[in-house]
Amino acid sequence: MVVSALWLVMPVLLLMLVWGWPWLWTRLIRDRIDLNVESLPTEVESGQTIPVRILIRNRSWVPCPFVEILLDLPEGLSWQSIPEGTEYKVGTIELTTRSLRGDGLRLRTFLLPRQVVTMTARCYGITRGLKSFSTAHASIHLNEGLGLQSLFLSRPVRGEVAVLPSLLSMGAGEAQWQDLLGDLVIHRWLFPDESLLRGIRLHQPQDRHRDIAWQAVARTGQWMTKEYDSSTEPRVVFILNAQFFDPHWWGTHTTELDTLCGLVSGLAQLFERQGASILFAANCVIPRDPLRLWHGRQTATSIRSLLGRAYAVANGPLDLVLHEVERHIPGQPPVYLFSSHFIPKQWETLARWSASGRHVTVISGPQPNWQQVPISGVKVVQPVSQAKLIPDTDTAVVQSRASS
Repeated sequence: MVVSALWLVMPVLLLMLVWGWPWLWTRLIRDRIDLNVESLPTEVESGQTIPVRILIRNRSWVPCPFVEILLDLPEGLSWQSIPEGTEYKVGTIELTTRSLRGDGLRLRTFLLPRQVVTMTARCYGITRGLKSFSTAHASIHLNEGLGLQSLFLSRPVRGEVAVLPSLLSMGAGEAQWQDLLGDLVIHRWLFPDESLLRGIRLHQPQDRHRDIAWQAVARTGQWMTKEYDSSTEPRVVFILNAQFFDPHWWGTHTTELDTLCGLVSGLAQLFERQGASILFAANCVIPRDPLRLWHGRQTATSIRSLLGRAYAVANGPLDLVLHEVERHIPGQPPVYLFSSHFIPKQWETLARWSASGRHVTVISGPQPNWQQVPISGVKVVQPVSQAKLIPDTDTAVVQSRASS
């Protein structure tokens, strides 16, 4: 009799358990799941691995048979690109890619009561610039194992990483770079040593009266000036122009600016090896001091670090940058202007500099947009090679478990 009653009660109890378990599980697990995602380095090369630490903790006394973490990356970072929809396993974690760009990572695992799971995934810096993980999206999908009740949670992501601009690969453009390095040697007369006479040239209004070559004046009938080599460290001025439209706030060309940043970084490194002191000015927005145009003396490493954090936004027209250079550098160190956009009055300023004896070289990106033909006396260079990304070989997620 008792056994028969139990057989009648057991299905009722089982139905009550199946009906009540999802409700009870939700009440016990809600607000007891912690997710922490953070990036580890602050600066990386293009294509370099960026470790991303993912920690999920279950603070309840009930298990989570199904846990799915969806992590998106900020624009410019990527997981390994593999065919869309491909599923594979790393240990006990199932991975599913959502797109060829690899911007979504889906992790599936489980959590025992009071357990902590730590995973380290690898992503890659693809494009130059400051990438803030606060713009990324991290969400958790949980269910009680039967699929009757699902719980969706969203958590913030911390950290930021700067992807440095790619350095110029020499390749076919080596002759052009060596030509620019030759200009650096030629213009060491900007720090003249009067015991190192190099030659004579046409007199300029700002030249000193005592440097007039009187014998050459008598022979040629023109005002001539003595020119000296330098026995001290030469200075050069690097100017990066982030203006691509007139007015400057109308728009931008991110790819073109990234190329210019790579050219600045590559040439700065080469000039620094030759012993040059680099003065830097730029009109791109750099965090912590977004309105600054004149950055003063910088090393090749610091210039690259600044450009790794720069946004593809101009904080002013090129005219303001040229004015800042004139204000801070009254002398005549050679100027290397990295720009793919000019308006006529900016060319006029460069022509005035060239006429006054200042050496001006314009280095453009692959797609220059000039409203006027370059003025004679201003040297224009368009490099033929660019740096290439060196991607890593694979993506992996390493998992560890611990009970708390």
